[in-house]
Amino acid sequence: MKSALLGQVNPMTANWSVEDPVGAQGERRAFALAYSVLQQSVSLFLSLPIAKLDGISLKSELDEIGHANASMTNLKTVLVLCTGNSCRSQMAESILRHELGDKVRALSAGTRPQSRVAEGAIEALKLAHLPTDGLYSKDVTAVFNESIDLVVTVCDSANESCPIFPRPVPKIHLPFHDPHGEPLESFERVRDEIRARLVPAVRQNLGFT
Repeated sequence: MKSALLGQVNPMTANWSVEDPVGAQGERRAFALAYSVLQQSVSLFLSLPIAKLDGISLKSELDEIGHANASMTNLKTVLVLCTGNSCRSQMAESILRHELGDKVRALSAGTRPQSRVAEGAIEALKLAHLPTDGLYSKDVTAVFNESIDLVVTVCDSANESCPIFPRPVPKIHLPFHDPHGEPLESFERVRDEIRARLVPAVRQNLGFT
């Protein structure tokens, strides 16, 4: 994939290589990985302070995004599981993407998913400048064919009803308070607790230094 800054006589280009998932072994995982790589590339590009960068610095940043793409093929996949997949697991997915995006591909799902992500969760993430793009509620069956390296349950109900995956998957349980129906400050407290406890737990269980 090539990106170009338009409006210039000689547009700047960068090569963001993405493996073609069609016909790949484990095609479903390959498509999911390609989506994640493209999602990360666009997110990183949109976060660049383009107006403040000179040509050399901008080219360096664009090339760095391409290097980040290459490293994603070795990512560990972490599934964060809760009941409704509308609050705690969504914030956990966002935090893992932000904090461990160079090592982890974060997913979230629910055993009984709600129709949408809680507004308080989205607002709390935005206030901390954490990514919210690509967050949506989904059933755990949607990720059964993923090659998951670690499952994290963040509510007691999901821990008790955690499904059997097609292959043995390591699991840890880190319960967090459910702030649904509470003021935004409660969502922020849960967000900060997830950040403080989940990130080091994932690092430890996946052997990251």
